[in-house]
Amino acid sequence: MPMLTLIARDGRTPERSVELNPAETNTVGRSPDNHIVLNDPKVSRTHLRLVWRDGACWAEDAGSTFGTWRNGEKMSGPVRLAAGDRLTLGGYELVFDAAAGVPAAAHGKEPDGPEDVAMDPALAALAVLYTDEMMAMKKRIHE
Repeated sequence: MPMLTLIARDGRTPERSVELNPAETNTVGRSPDNHIVLNDPKVSRTHLRLVWRDGACWAEDAGSTFGTWRNGEKMSGPVRLAAGDRLTLGGYELVFDAAAGVPAAAHGKEPDGPEDVAMDPALAALAVLYTDEMMAMKKRIHE
């Protein structure tokens, strides 16, 4: 099964691996509706989409506020991922491991719910404040 290893660049949360389901679009973002949830103020509600086409995994920024980088270069469209590629969004690095495998649905196993990544409680309050301020600023800009 293809995997992503989540690395918090501030070192506050432990590194962990998350299985990806090639049979569906895997989303990454702050919203609990995502396959992988990252509680970080610089991660958009739905920040990144991972889809499988032509036997390969493709990453696409979902119109995030702060953008997504692959191997240090800002993504401007869908990019085909290779083993070891590093996606940076907010305070996280996601390392892609293209381990071959059969999709979970083929085994009759339902995908698990969203993968939640914990955040320091002190930063959680700041994230809400930061998000509210960003939304107010966006509203003023677009009025």
